[in-house]
Amino acid sequence: MTQFDADSGLLDMLRQSGDGALDTTGDRRSLPRGARLIEAGAEAESLYFVLKGRFEVRVNGRVVAEIVPPQSVGEIAFLTGGTRTADVVAARDSEVLELDRSTFDGLVARAPQINTNLTAWLARRLAAATARLPSLERPVPRVTCMLVPEDTPDIALGALRSMMEAEGPLRVVDSADAAVQSSGAPGAALLDGEDQAPRSLYIARSDSELCRAMVRQSDGVVILGPLAAPRPAEGLSQLAAEMHEPEARRLVLWRNGAEIAGARSWLDTWEVTQHYHLRLDDTEARNEDAARIARFLSGRARGVVMGGGGALGCAHLGVARALAEAGISVDYWGGTSVGGAMAVALASGLEAAEIMDRTDEIFVRNAALSTFAPPVYGLLDAHVFDRQLRLHYGETDLADLPVPVFTAATSLTRNDLHLFRTGPSWEAVRASGSLPMMLPPFIAEDGEVLVDGGLTDNLPLAAMRERKTGPNLVINLTPDQEYRARAPYADLPTRMSTLAHLVTRRRTGVPKLMAVMSRAMVVASRRTMAQTDLGDDVLLALTPVRGIGLMDWKRGREQEASAYAQARAAIEEGALDPFMGHGTGQGTEQVTVQATGQGAGPL
Repeated sequence: MTQFDADSGLLDMLRQSGDGALDTTGDRRSLPRGARLIEAGAEAESLYFVLKGRFEVRVNGRVVAEIVPPQSVGEIAFLTGGTRTADVVAARDSEVLELDRSTFDGLVARAPQINTNLTAWLARRLAAATARLPSLERPVPRVTCMLVPEDTPDIALGALRSMMEAEGPLRVVDSADAAVQSSGAPGAALLDGEDQAPRSLYIARSDSELCRAMVRQSDGVVILGPLAAPRPAEGLSQLAAEMHEPEARRLVLWRNGAEIAGARSWLDTWEVTQHYHLRLDDTEARNEDAARIARFLSGRARGVVMGGGGALGCAHLGVARALAEAGISVDYWGGTSVGGAMAVALASGLEAAEIMDRTDEIFVRNAALSTFAPPVYGLLDAHVFDRQLRLHYGETDLADLPVPVFTAATSLTRNDLHLFRTGPSWEAVRASGSLPMMLPPFIAEDGEVLVDGGLTDNLPLAAMRERKTGPNLVINLTPDQEYRARAPYADLPTRMSTLAHLVTRRRTGVPKLMAVMSRAMVVASRRTMAQTDLGDDVLLALTPVRGIGLMDWKRGREQEASAYAQARAAIEEGALDPFMGHGTGQGTEQVTVQATGQGAGPL
């Protein structure tokens, strides 16, 4: 009797327990893309194993899971004698092994040990399902089809292919290869080779039968195109648009030169889940861009999520400086309020030192948040702030930044989180940081009213996970100590004494409006983070410099330096290894770093 491997899947278990009898029983079935293998509500008369291809599990038309080789399909209902609870549809041309009830019973009769091993397998399956929470991450395509028009420079495809191969074993099928072209049944040939590597890349160069099979047989498509010349969907690209949902479509826009402009023209034509920029005329930039794209396609892209907190947000720059010195490239930046502002600046390619200089220019030398206005639309004059944002962020579209980025705002129109992924950079920053009562809300072209994203999600990790798969670093600026006032409520100044304090700048121990508003906005986010399963993500909880307030921009450099030291220490101790690609990939990683002698006092 063959020894049962406790780590085996159901197919392997049956093969081991049955001493090879499984390979001579059952029926092999081929299903074209879109064919339904299982119908919800039907009796479970057969057990299936995916040999090739991919299947989607659908409940009420919504995809809730995917099944790939060598996973089983419908085993629970089959083994318990129940009915099917979901539809199972071939996501591309696929092949399964079917065991009906009589065939399975005959297999068990020849190998009685199957029953014992099956009990152990079900117990392991139940334990794993109980311990695992639903993931918010998108599944990583096992088979990617890259559409490469004839005028695509060889250097573009070469860089992408090289970096994808560097991410791990990769089967590459190029439609230009003579051996591939000579295949009599291209769809079957593609399917037969799927088990050669865990990932496959199909390179489709023309609107041929072979290339159409590549589009049909893939889990996702990548369209290569010149940034300067948007093209409509036609021919092979039209087929890709018809067969693949926007969530499975990506754009790679190549160019020569540092300037990026016009990506929105592509995005207005193509609805995609993500687009990337690839510079060809500079070797270092080309390799960096291609490596980033490869990490996205392999599910290993690194994201950094940055929260709001006023002047405390200068800490984000210290962390970014430490990551850059450690040689860690960030593939996606995202944040709320000041975190969103830092995210946009970093995604534009500016170094942390330059962003710190500009932060001083905006908030210290030009005092952008220090001019009061009649308390009708907000306590502060937004025009001063807006002029500085226009000057330093400009009209550059987020879609034209070299690294993907988003900022989070709160929509009072839709009562939901609003993500800026395109549009003028300064508007994305302004809307995300529109602290209610302090600044007037930002009004979009369609009349949507937007305020600070901290009201909804001050640490938008869920939004980052929805955009990509891979490790994330979440930077938390809020001190963990209790927030207490230095004065009792009886010391609340009267109206006249408050006016006198404004003139004399006398400090009181009663919390001020800005501090209370900002602190109140992060309460819900802290509760959300406390209930969030971080998985492979890392939470870096930084200790602010002692006594710094949310509007203490003059202490911004001190805050940046403190965060840099804390991040450097975390990197050297290996605490950020899961984010940097050196971790085990298991369990929750939470890092709380406190600089000696820098504990935070009341704000």
